Amino acid sequence: MIYAQARDTIRTGDVLAWTRRGIRSWYDFKVWLVRLFTQSEYTHVGVAWSVAGRVFILEAVGSGVRIFPLSLETPFFHLPWRDLSDEQLEFALSKAGQQYSYAECVAAYFDKNDATDKRWQCAEYVRAIHKLECRATPSDVVNYLLSSGAVLREIQP
Repeated sequence: MIYAQARDTIRTGDVLAWTRRGIRSWYDFKVWLVRLFTQSEYTHVGVAWSVAGRVFILEAVGSGVRIFPLSLETPFFHLPWRDLSDEQLEFALSKAGQQYSYAECVAAYFDKNDATDKRWQCAEYVRAIHKLECRATPSDVVNYLLSSGAVLREIQP
Protein backbone atom coordinates (compact mmCIF):
# COMPACT_ATOMS: atom_id res chain seq x y z
CA MET A 1 0.00 0.00 0.00
CA ILE A 2 1.15 3.56 -0.74
CA TYR A 3 1.78 5.83 2.28
CA ALA A 4 -0.67 8.52 1.10
CA GLN A 5 -3.44 5.89 1.12
CA ALA A 6 -2.36 4.24 4.39
CA ARG A 7 -1.75 7.44 6.38
CA ASP A 8 -5.33 7.86 7.61
CA THR A 9 -5.43 4.24 8.83
CA ILE A 10 -2.37 4.60 11.09
CA ARG A 11 -3.43 5.21 14.68
CA THR A 12 -1.64 6.23 17.85
CA GLY A 13 -0.19 3.06 19.37
CA ASP A 14 0.27 1.14 16.11
CA VAL A 15 3.69 -0.45 15.83
CA LEU A 16 5.93 0.36 12.87
CA ALA A 17 8.85 -1.77 11.70
CA TRP A 18 11.72 -1.43 9.25
CA THR A 19 14.13 -3.84 7.65
CA ARG A 20 17.37 -2.96 5.93
CA ARG A 21 19.76 -5.09 3.94
CA GLY A 22 23.11 -4.37 2.38
CA ILE A 23 26.05 -2.38 3.69
CA ARG A 24 26.68 0.82 1.76
CA SER A 25 27.56 3.18 4.63
CA TRP A 26 28.76 3.36 8.23
CA TYR A 27 25.10 3.56 9.29
CA ASP A 28 24.34 0.36 7.33
CA PHE A 29 27.25 -1.35 9.10
CA LYS A 30 25.89 -0.35 12.51
CA VAL A 31 22.43 -1.63 11.50
CA TRP A 32 24.02 -4.89 10.36
CA LEU A 33 25.69 -5.23 13.78
CA VAL A 34 22.35 -4.70 15.50
CA ARG A 35 20.77 -7.37 13.29
CA LEU A 36 23.66 -9.72 14.08
CA PHE A 37 23.44 -9.28 17.85
CA THR A 38 19.65 -9.28 18.00
CA GLN A 39 19.22 -12.04 15.38
CA SER A 40 16.50 -9.88 13.93
CA GLU A 41 14.95 -9.74 10.46
CA TYR A 42 13.66 -6.31 11.34
CA THR A 43 16.19 -3.60 12.10
CA HIS A 44 14.02 -1.03 13.81
CA VAL A 45 10.62 -0.56 15.46
CA GLY A 46 8.71 2.44 16.71
CA VAL A 47 5.23 3.48 17.79
CA ALA A 48 2.89 5.70 15.75
CA TRP A 49 1.57 8.91 17.24
CA SER A 50 -1.24 10.56 15.28
CA VAL A 51 -1.85 14.14 16.38
CA ALA A 52 -3.09 17.37 14.75
CA GLY A 53 -3.60 15.64 11.40
CA ARG A 54 -0.01 14.37 11.30
CA VAL A 55 1.57 10.99 11.98
CA PHE A 56 4.84 10.78 13.90
CA ILE A 57 7.11 7.97 15.08
CA LEU A 58 7.98 7.69 18.76
CA GLU A 59 11.33 5.94 18.48
CA ALA A 60 14.76 5.33 19.97
CA VAL A 61 17.57 5.94 17.47
CA GLY A 62 21.29 6.76 17.65
CA SER A 63 20.58 10.38 18.58
CA GLY A 64 18.22 9.30 21.40
CA VAL A 65 14.50 8.95 21.92
CA ARG A 66 12.76 11.25 19.48
CA ILE A 67 9.52 12.21 17.76
CA PHE A 68 9.92 12.17 13.97
CA PRO A 69 7.57 12.57 10.96
CA LEU A 70 6.60 9.13 9.66
CA SER A 71 6.32 10.43 6.10
CA LEU A 72 10.11 10.84 6.04
CA GLU A 73 10.75 7.18 6.93
CA THR A 74 9.10 5.20 4.13
CA PRO A 75 9.07 2.34 3.27
CA PHE A 76 8.07 0.54 6.48
CA PHE A 77 5.79 -2.14 7.85
CA HIS A 78 2.61 -1.21 9.74
CA LEU A 79 1.16 -3.42 12.48
CA PRO A 80 -2.17 -2.02 13.64
CA TRP A 81 -2.19 -2.45 17.41
CA ARG A 82 -3.88 -1.12 20.50
CA ASP A 83 -4.52 2.54 21.13
CA LEU A 84 -2.28 4.04 23.79
CA SER A 85 -3.84 5.05 27.07
CA ASP A 86 -3.10 8.55 28.34
CA GLU A 87 -0.69 6.94 30.82
CA GLN A 88 1.17 5.04 28.08
CA LEU A 89 1.42 8.13 25.87
CA GLU A 90 2.67 10.23 28.78
CA PHE A 91 5.28 7.53 29.52
CA ALA A 92 6.40 7.46 25.88
CA LEU A 93 6.65 11.24 25.60
CA SER A 94 8.46 11.54 28.93
CA LYS A 95 11.38 9.56 27.47
CA ALA A 96 11.98 12.01 24.59
CA GLY A 97 15.59 13.15 24.61
CA GLN A 98 16.89 10.23 26.68
CA GLN A 99 19.97 8.43 25.38
CA TYR A 100 20.20 5.57 22.89
CA SER A 101 22.42 2.63 23.81
CA TYR A 102 23.99 0.08 21.48
CA ALA A 103 24.82 -1.93 24.61
CA GLU A 104 21.07 -2.24 25.22
CA CYS A 105 20.77 -3.80 21.74
CA VAL A 106 23.22 -6.52 22.73
CA ALA A 107 21.54 -6.93 26.13
CA ALA A 108 18.23 -7.53 24.31
CA TYR A 109 19.56 -10.77 22.85
CA PHE A 110 20.05 -12.03 26.43
CA ASP A 111 16.76 -10.46 27.59
CA LYS A 112 18.72 -8.25 30.02
CA ASN A 113 17.38 -4.78 29.21
CA ASP A 114 16.93 -2.28 32.03
CA ALA A 115 14.00 0.05 31.35
CA THR A 116 14.94 2.17 34.39
CA ASP A 117 18.44 3.25 33.29
CA LYS A 118 17.33 6.09 30.94
CA ARG A 119 19.18 4.42 28.04
CA TRP A 120 17.08 2.90 25.29
CA GLN A 121 17.13 0.93 22.11
CA CYS A 122 14.15 0.83 19.77
CA ALA A 123 12.53 -2.49 20.71
CA GLU A 124 13.06 -1.92 24.42
CA TYR A 125 11.24 1.43 24.09
CA VAL A 126 8.31 -0.11 22.16
CA ARG A 127 8.11 -3.03 24.59
CA ALA A 128 8.04 -0.66 27.57
CA ILE A 129 5.34 1.58 26.04
CA HIS A 130 3.05 -1.37 25.25
CA LYS A 131 4.15 -3.58 28.18
CA LEU A 132 4.83 -6.47 25.81
CA GLU A 133 5.93 -9.87 27.14
CA CYS A 134 8.78 -10.59 24.72
CA ARG A 135 12.49 -10.03 24.28
CA ALA A 136 13.37 -6.49 23.25
CA THR A 137 14.54 -7.16 19.69
CA PRO A 138 12.74 -5.74 16.67
CA SER A 139 11.88 -9.23 15.35
CA ASP A 140 10.67 -10.43 18.74
CA VAL A 141 8.36 -7.41 19.00
CA VAL A 142 6.98 -7.99 15.48
CA ASN A 143 6.60 -11.74 16.03
CA TYR A 144 4.88 -11.20 19.38
CA LEU A 145 2.35 -8.86 17.80
CA LEU A 146 1.77 -11.21 14.86
CA SER A 147 1.18 -14.13 17.24
CA SER A 148 -1.29 -11.91 19.13
CA GLY A 149 -3.39 -11.23 16.04
CA ALA A 150 -1.75 -8.19 14.44
CA VAL A 151 -1.50 -8.08 10.65
CA LEU A 152 1.65 -6.85 8.92
CA ARG A 153 1.14 -4.37 6.06
CA GLU A 154 3.96 -3.11 3.89
CA ILE A 155 3.79 0.63 3.25
CA GLN A 156 5.65 2.13 0.29
CA PRO A 157 6.51 5.80 -0.43
